[in-house]
Amino acid sequence: MSSLDKETSDFIAKNNIFVEVGDPFQDYIESFIPGIQTFGKPNTEATVKKIKGKNSLMYKNQLVYEAKYTFDNIGRRKTPEVKFSKKNKVGIFFGDSMCFGEGLNDNETIPYYFEKSNIDYRSINYGFMGHGPSHMLYTINTPKFKKEFKDKKGKIVYIYRDDAIKICTGKIPWSKGHPKYRLVDDKVVFEGQYGDYTNSEIYLPSNYNENDYKLTTEIFSEAKKTIESISNNLEFEVIILPLSFSNFYIYPKLIDKDIKVINLYHLDLEKLTNIKSRFLDGIHTKYSNQMIVKFLHKKHSKIYLHKDYNNLNELKDRLDLENSLMPTMIDFPYDDAGVIISNMLKHYKGVEKINYKELVNYLENLHKEKIKNISINKVGS
Repeated sequence: MSSLDKETSDFIAKNNIFVEVGDPFQDYIESFIPGIQTFGKPNTEATVKKIKGKNSLMYKNQLVYEAKYTFDNIGRRKTPEVKFSKKNKVGIFFGDSMCFGEGLNDNETIPYYFEKSNIDYRSINYGFMGHGPSHMLYTINTPKFKKEFKDKKGKIVYIYRDDAIKICTGKIPWSKGHPKYRLVDDKVVFEGQYGDYTNSEIYLPSNYNENDYKLTTEIFSEAKKTIESISNNLEFEVIILPLSFSNFYIYPKLIDKDIKVINLYHLDLEKLTNIKSRFLDGIHTKYSNQMIVKFLHKKHSKIYLHKDYNNLNELKDRLDLENSLMPTMIDFPYDDAGVIISNMLKHYKGVEKINYKELVNYLENLHKEKIKNISINKVGS
């Protein structure tokens, strides 16, 4: 691990201290479910509340979010139905807390806004905290899922962010009990469940390796094949969320597998939401979810691949772009900056010695100017 990655990991560990003061997890989360480990308890509801810990580096003791969750008769997050007469398609969503809608009410999630904007769709939310593509692959292969959605029309959507990679590979503290897949002769094979994860270091996107990307890509590819076997009328697509740093590597691999991808990495959610895009734990607010669904309709998809950087000026030019993509929560997000710069330095081919702290300072100054400009426009609007 590089010095920059070490500093980033240390910042995350010291700052990401949260206290759950709402209903306890055991009241609404079912544990030890074979194949997926955790999911919602059927026919339950919960009032959740999270605050920053008193020892966190930023925003000590401040409210992160407060919301109400409700679950259907098999433990899926409920999506309130938008009343229209035409509901002949399904929108089935998979993913982690961003898809589930952590910190949000039932009518503030991506699946809800999708249904609201697509009158012929009924949204079904299989997203859950800590889940990844491997959970999706396991779920869609169950007889219960295949029976429910056999020959249905619509789409199955995976809401992707960086954690998808380390969840697939089991490199997370909460991996015990998660579905474990391995590549055997380039084929995806189910090998039961992951055990305890013993590595104490945070696995950052800048640390992901080729084998991590290959396994994750093949899991997505296997999911596509399974979906096609369930129904010829179900389309599979992956939505890459803003600030997913691994998009540079996973996007072309998914395209090579003929998987439809909408890459929203470039969306400046802070500008679009007037600095209301994220809670203090980095989770999207309802305003971000509204924007994400809005841009899905436009099929707005770009990718900014890293090129070789030959000098300091070229690195700074890239940071000018990256600055527009970073979250704005008053203070400078050192963790995001660390991953951004670490990824860039992998492509540095120049002979000039680069001091990464100079790049961090440069990006921090850009970020301060961005906050200033957004705040001025917000007051003037």
